[in-house]
Amino acid sequence: MLRPIVIPEATPERKVQGYNMPETKENLLSWDFVSAQMSQSRHYWISTVFPDSRPHVVPVWGIWFENRLFFEGSMQTAWGKNILHNSHIAIHLPDPEKVVIIEGTAHVIVDLCKIP
Repeated sequence: MLRPIVIPEATPERKVQGYNMPETKENLLSWDFVSAQMSQSRHYWISTVFPDSRPHVVPVWGIWFENRLFFEGSMQTAWGKNILHNSHIAIHLPDPEKVVIIEGTAHVIVDLCKIP
């Protein structure tokens, strides 16, 4: 069973000179916005890390359900092997106008119906 999701609190990042970044909580995206954008997409980019620390980014098909991204594929892929070695991942949407980036931990769920 999956652990309950803790919705992160929006907090301003440190100011970086030359970037138009929100400085107060009032100007940050709400979780409702993030969840709506995630649920409207069917394609997501996931970023994993090879054992030698090289980054790996790949688009995947998935579904946003109950504040979690579920995506499928073979554990024999580069990203699958990377997740088995290091479960920390980053996810982002393909739309550069509505940027949503989520960092978290991947959990492998085995479909027991497919096991002979």
